[in-house]
Amino acid sequence: MATFAFKLVKGVVGSTLLAGGTFAGLCYYTIWNADRQVQRIDDDLADLSKALIRAEDGIKTHLETLARDEKQKESIAKKVEDVKTNLSKAEEQVTRLKGDLQDFSKKLDEKKQNIVAQKQQTGLLQRIREERAESVSVRSVSLSPRGYC
Repeated sequence: MATFAFKLVKGVVGSTLLAGGTFAGLCYYTIWNADRQVQRIDDDLADLSKALIRAEDGIKTHLETLARDEKQKESIAKKVEDVKTNLSKAEEQVTRLKGDLQDFSKKLDEKKQNIVAQKQQTGLLQRIREERAESVSVRSVSLSPRGYC
């Protein structure tokens, strides 16, 4: 009976050890699996942190680009305003020059009319002079001693 009891105790202890070993193995596997999952989560967090840093750098770059673009837009808007101002001044100058041209054209027409009038007066004076010269010559011929011969 002693051997049976010993065998029974041995079987119970062996079963217990086997069950305990299996349980311990199962516990170690569960801990190892959980540790692996935690490691994957840590790796994922590290990757996400790197991606977040890259995204923040990208946002910073885009904000700098946006600021440059805003400055360029303001500069272009100022240039457009300058061009509009210059165009307005040029239009005023064109209007003034058109008025000056019309005034000059009127003065030129008046001078042309004055020249025509002066030519007519000069022609009249030449005719009068020629008539007087002819009259003087007729008188001198008629008064000359030869004129009666």
